[in-house]
Amino acid sequence: KAGDVPGIAKAAELAREARDACERDLSTEEPPGGVQELHSVAVCTDAGHRRFRLQWTAPRDYGQRPVRRYVVAAVDPAYGRALTIAVLEPDYNEELRRFVSVEELTHFILAEEELQKMPAIWREASVTVQVAAANDTGQSPWATLHIPFAAKPQL
Repeated sequence: KAGDVPGIAKAAELAREARDACERDLSTEEPPGGVQELHSVAVCTDAGHRRFRLQWTAPRDYGQRPVRRYVVAAVDPAYGRALTIAVLEPDYNEELRRFVSVEELTHFILAEEELQKMPAIWREASVTVQVAAANDTGQSPWATLHIPFAAKPQL
């Protein structure tokens, strides 16, 4: 049996890594450019129910740099770094009863009620959010937005 041969697991792992490297090198696809015009609109500013609509436009240079998904992160003061809070990918939407394409995924609702596992965010005077475009070859640089909880739209 191959599983009984010493070092076979390591050899298989090295072969997988080599295959992945070859696939990346042969791919003409590149990581997408960064999202544009990231801003927020306060939907509700009542403590315990705060909601902010994050909006952005897709990266401009689409060609060999297609967007397959968007990654949304928020800086959690308890950890001192940004944590991913959502990965937005094309999918069927039950509520809309149709497929939602990546071109339509240019907004996200940052909701206090849905981020209860990150309570330190909501004890601050503001939150810092980040949005990046991504595909199978990588991720764009982060677009960053600082949102004060005192509620004026940020542009």
